[in-house]
Amino acid sequence: ITERVFMRPWCLAELAMAHQQGLDLICLYFAGCDKPSDRFIDSLPSQVLDIEGLARFGLIHVHLQEALLRVQQCTVNYSMSDTLNPTTLKELASLMVAPQRP
Repeated sequence: ITERVFMRPWCLAELAMAHQQGLDLICLYFAGCDKPSDRFIDSLPSQVLDIEGLARFGLIHVHLQEALLRVQQCTVNYSMSDTLNPTTLKELASLMVAPQRP
């Protein structure tokens, strides 16, 4: 998650679609970034420009807010440094390998 990802309608749309599909969520936070606040989520329609344009694709602000609440509750989090190296890539890969399900 980068600094302004939650301000971009299409990024929010991707999160909402993943949420609606029940996909697993792994949150990767780059330096200086954090989970969306309750205040931001509550005021989402007034925070994000052109958010209403997503309605023609069946996404209204409630869907986007639900997805952001899921980001807040994400239990698999990783704080990224500014650089990628073999160690950080290995750590990321270990987060993305899902355990075998019976």
